[in-house]
Amino acid sequence: TVQDVLQLLGAIEEDALFRICDLVLDRDTAGALAFAGDQEHAIDDATEDALKSHTMEMQSSRSVPAPVLTVWTALNDPAFLKDCIPGCETIEPDGINAHRITMAVRIGPVAAKFNGRMQLSDIDPPHGYTLSFEGQGGSAGFAKGAAKVGLAADENGAATTMSYTVTAQVGGKIAQVGSRLVDG
Repeated sequence: TVQDVLQLLGAIEEDALFRICDLVLDRDTAGALAFAGDQEHAIDDATEDALKSHTMEMQSSRSVPAPVLTVWTALNDPAFLKDCIPGCETIEPDGINAHRITMAVRIGPVAAKFNGRMQLSDIDPPHGYTLSFEGQGGSAGFAKGAAKVGLAADENGAATTMSYTVTAQVGGKIAQVGSRLVDG
């Protein structure tokens, strides 16, 4: 995380640390390394690897009190998804199994409107799919990633276990502020 990088760089003045974070979050790893070098501090391989990594991974499962087909239908309904995604303002068709999406996001003092696209692939009705997404929030940052969603009927078929694995990359000011809020 950005917080880990800050701890690794320890002795650099706070303003310089924020400059390094901005460079990293703008995906300018070379600039961050050069700037840190200009600050007369050595950067080891672990720190360099941390500067290059901006990925989050999440994995979980939930029991949904509905049959698999009902859950599958809901997960493929843009109006339902819009209501389930916090801050989602619009979901519009954009080709086969694809949608344009607009979201309002606020993390701490940073607020932004993200415009992006989501695409379904690896579709296996009614068992699951992969949802890939990417979006831009102007100077606030970017997000991209994928969610692998799986559905399985519980023993009696009246409920569904929905499992998901998400890999996401986030950058920009929204990631910087978010990292500070999460890491303390």
